[in-house]
Amino acid sequence: MSESLARFKKETQEKIIQWANEAKLSCENLDEALDSQDEALDPQDEALDPQDWALDPFLIVIEWNDAALLQRRVIKANITNFIAGVNGVQPFTDNDNISNVATPSDSIFTVMDTRTSPKNQIAADVLAYLRQTYGPRPNASLGKCYVIRAIKKDQFEITDYRDVF
Repeated sequence: MSESLARFKKETQEKIIQWANEAKLSCENLDEALDSQDEALDPQDEALDPQDWALDPFLIVIEWNDAALLQRRVIKANITNFIAGVNGVQPFTDNDNISNVATPSDSIFTVMDTRTSPKNQIAADVLAYLRQTYGPRPNASLGKCYVIRAIKKDQFEITDYRDVF
């Protein structure tokens, strides 16, 4: 495991590694698809490199404080439904190999570029909304928020956003 992920629980670390591997595979598949097209590509598309960080999605990871959710009477599903409803954001899904059921995460969200907004702006907008709506109060924090970007294999850039809620 990467040392940069040491701050997370083992289960979260494993999901982040799984996400990074899937994201890189997706970018490699994009490169193969671009190479196999018979039609002339837009010159801008030819410049795309699957190793380009701009093609890789970000992760928003939330470590929930369940006691504070109860104390402040905040329903976690309301927050996760908002986040998942933002264009360019989707919950990370973990496939259970035994039952073959995909379960969406309530604490890990993939953020991708859209036609109208880059992923870093989308992540910033989500965190700004959470800060404005559930912002720090004199009571207990609802949790910690992180934005994670895979730089290389087992190497991650992790930004800790304080006082989101």
